[in-house]
Amino acid sequence: MNAINPDLGLYVAEQILIQRFKTSEKELVQLGQLARFCKLEPEDSKRYQTYLSLQRYKINMAMVDIVIMGLTQEMRDFVKARYRDDKSFHRIAIELFVCEATLHKWNRFILQALATMNSYTLTGDDIYRPNVVRNMIHLLDLRINTFQETKKLEYNKIWLASLVDKRRRYRKLLETLMEVQAAYRESDTEDRNYVRYQVINEKICHSNENVSQIAGRCGVSLSTVHKHLKSYMDVVQKYIA
Repeated sequence: MNAINPDLGLYVAEQILIQRFKTSEKELVQLGQLARFCKLEPEDSKRYQTYLSLQRYKINMAMVDIVIMGLTQEMRDFVKARYRDDKSFHRIAIELFVCEATLHKWNRFILQALATMNSYTLTGDDIYRPNVVRNMIHLLDLRINTFQETKKLEYNKIWLASLVDKRRRYRKLLETLMEVQAAYRESDTEDRNYVRYQVINEKICHSNENVSQIAGRCGVSLSTVHKHLKSYMDVVQKYIA
């Protein structure tokens, strides 16, 4: 995000969020058809530039869906009420039985998450969300392949290299997530690493739950959960840094 104006990213994220709820699934399909048509034009044409713009628009819409996917049900209800139904914070607070201060915190959290994702960046919360990681890799593939396949387009090679590096790291993160879940399925209570796999797997399955809730699910102490989640974080931190 811009160091001079830290709220700029949040403003952009809010505009993307508003646009997502104004765009129907039918319109997204039509935009996809138009994009495919424009892609057939020469790479130095105005129509091909339209294709690039439409692709970025569809990526923005997909990013909103990915962020919403990782929210709690209450937060999802808030997003729909605020950005789809255009309700005030006061009215939503009454309908959801949540204080306005909490709603404002949720709103900033959601906008921050979208602003971060808009730069193709995953957060610490996403290390437990394989679907989010998988979708991010897909969006990176779309953008990277578009520029790698072209010959006449001018683009920032450093920017593209950074996206390639992120894709590589996110693929390693996804592999690690899959390995942990597979290890848990294949282990039993006699396995010395069983509790570690269990704790991390439960966090993956219930990413919005806190340490206390995960401890309750696994029947272990808070310190045990902290220890195993930290060990996992130590392994995957380099993939999102």
